[in-house]
Amino acid sequence: MDNIELGVKGDLVENLLRVQVSYFDMTVDNRQRSVESKPPGSANALPRVINGDQQFNGFEVTVDWLPLDTLRLGMVTTVRDEESEWDPFYDAEGELQQDRDKSSVNTAYTLVVDWAPAIPVGALNVHLDYIYAENTDELEPGYLESFSEIDGVGEDDKRLNGRISWMSGNGSYELAFWGRNLLDNGRADIPSGRTLDVFGTPYTSISEPRSYGAELRYNF
Repeated sequence: MDNIELGVKGDLVENLLRVQVSYFDMTVDNRQRSVESKPPGSANALPRVINGDQQFNGFEVTVDWLPLDTLRLGMVTTVRDEESEWDPFYDAEGELQQDRDKSSVNTAYTLVVDWAPAIPVGALNVHLDYIYAENTDELEPGYLESFSEIDGVGEDDKRLNGRISWMSGNGSYELAFWGRNLLDNGRADIPSGRTLDVFGTPYTSISEPRSYGAELRYNF
């Protein structure tokens, strides 16, 4: 694997705004991948490992802004292109495949808010982060129509998380309440799996549902 990363970081507006911009280029040679293959003369498709080359390149931008001494706003976004070329192989149906594909991630970002207002007793911290990732996997024409009826298949990832915590003045006690996936964004991966082509029994995974919790910590 060869990886090159070039970046620049700068503090602007009297150190209230920090911007980081980086470019990355990574090449992976002879990466392994498992496929279901039915070569000529074989009665059934069997797992096989093939090799391939991949290249990733793009930009990442990080911005932090301090509009107040107690408030920080942040953003991280990435633009990435991926190109893959795999060794020829026979698929589960016995068809010779020349697998070469390109994909791009143009809309993916994380927004962050950290607020620490002054209170009479102890320290209060409020944290929110919103994660968005555009779905780049689509159901191909001819795919089983029932797959598209599964809730969340092909949906974008939209995740809002939060945490509010209070810590005593001496740091001995901390009480926190948190929530994950507060928007209850139900997203499912594209159905796949080794048994898809042979038996028509794929599987998928779903995102974590909305959840809440509380924490009590004592430091000694």
